[in-house]
Amino acid sequence: MMLTNERLCNLEGLKLKRSIPIKKINALTKNIKDGNTDEFLVQVQGQYDYRFKSDDRGVIFKLIHE
Repeated sequence: MMLTNERLCNLEGLKLKRSIPIKKINALTKNIKDGNTDEFLVQVQGQYDYRFKSDDRGVIFKLIHE
């Protein structure tokens, strides 16, 4: 995963799987079931939602909200 000032990108190695413009993110939802601390859902305007998994979930939320 890569976060820039304009996009949230999902990478598989060096291959780009999906790129979501920050401006199109409607909401972020944390998965806290069973003590989960790394999964979250990105709700995207006009597109399908996307589930991410990252040890840096808290940092990612903070940066996107800023």
